[in-house]
Amino acid sequence: GTDASVFAVEAVPAIAFNEKDIKGYNFNYGEIWHTERDTYSKSIPEYQEHAATVIAIVTLGVANLDHLLSREGLYK
Repeated sequence: GTDASVFAVEAVPAIAFNEKDIKGYNFNYGEIWHTERDTYSKSIPEYQEHAATVIAIVTLGVANLDHLLSREGLYK
């Protein structure tokens, strides 16, 4: 699951993004995810900037829709 999944199962709107190591840093977040090694020092600034931009654009786009996103079938 993801951090978003605990919200989604309780019908709280949530969104999750998948990330890949497209720049070849040879980094797999799954190896440290939610462990004592999951520290800010392991973050890759370029990826943090990209993630922040993507999240901001998606959030703005969804917030400005003229309708709510359908939740049909999400919570079964």
